[in-house]
Amino acid sequence: MGTEQHNENLPMNRASVLVIDDSPSLLFMLERGLEKHGLAVFTASSGREGLEIFREHPIDVVVCDLGMEGMSGWEVGRALVSTAAEKGIPKVPFLLLTGWGSELEFRHELAASGVDRILDKPVQLNHLVDIIGEVTS
Repeated sequence: MGTEQHNENLPMNRASVLVIDDSPSLLFMLERGLEKHGLAVFTASSGREGLEIFREHPIDVVVCDLGMEGMSGWEVGRALVSTAAEKGIPKVPFLLLTGWGSELEFRHELAASGVDRILDKPVQLNHLVDIIGEVTS
């Protein structure tokens, strides 16, 4: 995951991050690592659960796995765009985690999905924190 040190590039406010992944061990590691960097973290083990949390809580950025049972990361991204519109809020930054390929391979999916960035798995924690800082500032 990367070293567990504080990142000075994070915004001063405590950004809230929703992490959606169907791997319990990865979800736990991301939750603990992001919390150590001063972020407020919500976790969900499925796209549907993630959407429920998004409806109920103010979320600044969503980090989601691409390959999940029931609802893929692409589907979650599209649903978040419409849920944000229903709530009357701007679309939140959406980071997609995948071990399946590069952003170039998925460029045809990006426009309709609400995905802002695709990050390769395994993701380095410090890299993820840096990107969260970029998209929330």
